[in-house]
Amino acid sequence: MIKRRPIVLLVEPDASYRILLAHLLEDNGWRVLTASSLANAVEATKAPDAVVISIEVAAADHEEVREAARLCASLNPAKDIPVVLISELSEDEYRNDLRQLDTNYRWLRKPLEAGALNSLLIELLDNTHKASDRSVKGGATRGKR
Repeated sequence: MIKRRPIVLLVEPDASYRILLAHLLEDNGWRVLTASSLANAVEATKAPDAVVISIEVAAADHEEVREAARLCASLNPAKDIPVVLISELSEDEYRNDLRQLDTNYRWLRKPLEAGALNSLLIELLDNTHKASDRSVKGGATRGKR
């Protein structure tokens, strides 16, 4: 049986960084769909297995994090899609906005270490699949972070 490669939606406004991250993910076996903005991301895919969103430093009003929450909810309401938010800022600066993310998210700071994103995506998808199996087998519910 051929197993399908997981799809990652990568939202990164910097074209050079987007290409670099896409190549790194593809080299690790991911199918990568890219978008330069959250608005373009909705058009780029119907239902990825995971989403990587770059949060720009210039988003002082934190609207990007709220937009990310809306995007993730709209991609597939029936599926808890893991989200990795990447930014030059610390997670603490977005703490209140992150509470709005009704999904399994993690935060990575830029610049990223070579294998950090790949390892984190594997972990998140593995945890999502295990939680889905538990919910089907035993009726367990999955908690949000």
